Amino acid sequence: MDEVVKLIKAAKLFFLATENDGQPDVRPMGSVFPVNGKLYFVLAKPMNLFKELMDNDKIAISAYDGKNILRLSATAVSDDNADVIEELYKAAPPLKNLFPESVIAPFYLKNATAKIGEFGKEPVSCNF
Repeated sequence: MDEVVKLIKAAKLFFLATENDGQPDVRPMGSVFPVNGKLYFVLAKPMNLFKELMDNDKIAISAYDGKNILRLSATAVSDDNADVIEELYKAAPPLKNLFPESVIAPFYLKNATAKIGEFGKEPVSCNF
């Protein structure tokens, strides 16, 4: 998981793919947050993405840091536990202004399979 976090931070953006009415839907996202041994991303409950994840929790993530490519598949699990939200606010204080408690929607990655590698080289796999 540490290598995934490192690559996403270096890339500054990652792309989250979901399924929307039978069609793929990809969005740029900004940050991931390791909390209590799980890897989280955050969105707002009013977003279409929240509804998509509640309907189908299977996701894919990709990122590129200029050297390495990340390809990840996982299940996105909604977790609006107050302790988790507080940890996320501590990790990134601007989140509190972007996503107040009434709308914040943290998700963690479950059964994640990640492949990280350079173009033309065999990727390294990790599961978490």
